[in-house]
Amino acid sequence: MQLSADIRSLDVVQGEKPWHRARLVLLQYEGKSARYTVPHVAAVLEGTHEWENHKAVFEIQPWATELTVAAQLVRCTGSLEVKNIRLYPVVESKVYTWAQRLIIGSWGVFFCLSSGVLSGERKIWDSRNFDCQFCGDFVWDHDSRGDENSSL
Repeated sequence: MQLSADIRSLDVVQGEKPWHRARLVLLQYEGKSARYTVPHVAAVLEGTHEWENHKAVFEIQPWATELTVAAQLVRCTGSLEVKNIRLYPVVESKVYTWAQRLIIGSWGVFFCLSSGVLSGERKIWDSRNFDCQFCGDFVWDHDSRGDENSSL
């Protein structure tokens, strides 16, 4: 779902916690309880701001039994005005899904190439760096210059 609204604030001063500010949220309820563990904040304001449109897209969880849009001044001072609130369904396009997979896969290949894992220069797990309580009295020393010494 996409939540969109025009918002302005006047002299909003943050409270004690980082979330003690002016906010526009989309709350998902499971039964009678709002679940704050999923993304829910569409806009956060502090200070004075003129009218500005804010948009956010939220994935609605399968367990959600109710949705609530709320403008909040959470333990802070100032004023908040909201108008033109819109909530409408959006669909993730196949192009976006494929692009997302391609970017994540490319990042993984880049990481492996830059770390030397694929070229064989480095191993993901090196037994010399493994601290084992049951490996006997063998000690592997590796100092900061790269010199390697072993002792029994």
